[in-house]
Amino acid sequence: SLITVTKSSHDSAAMFGFDDLAAMYKAMYPPSRNNSVWLMNPEAYNVLLTMTFPNAASSSTYPAWSLTYSGHDEFPLKLFGRPVIECLNCPQLGNAGDIILADLSQLFTYERPGIQFDISNEIQFPTLQVAYRTVYRYDIKSPWTAALSSVDGHYSYSPFVALQSRGT
Repeated sequence: SLITVTKSSHDSAAMFGFDDLAAMYKAMYPPSRNNSVWLMNPEAYNVLLTMTFPNAASSSTYPAWSLTYSGHDEFPLKLFGRPVIECLNCPQLGNAGDIILADLSQLFTYERPGIQFDISNEIQFPTLQVAYRTVYRYDIKSPWTAALSSVDGHYSYSPFVALQSRGT
């Protein structure tokens, strides 16, 4: 059910802009918006922190974000009111999946009961070593099999939205 949003044409190769983030937010399934989080590669997070908007009155720019943080704040940076989380598992900046908007409550976890333990002394028999193996089966699935289309068919919505690959 992942929707991949097309990058706006005015941005440079691997970069992204506010228009791209707005398009991703628009593609988020509306009831999932309150539960969604932004997952970003640390490089994308840094680009977001330094993002500026042009000032129409002068040739200067002004910062897109003003960060205020205190000890009781859960997340110092929010985008469209949703937390932005640096995720080391997201691919390199410019690749699909470097920026993801997801409602993680729309995922189900499955686990096989029990943990399987195995011991073998045959692997390293000449060196008197014993090998141990532990297997724990765990999976995460989404009940969504496809994105939801609007009544007129012009828009698609999903609780999982990513920005397309933009080259590196």
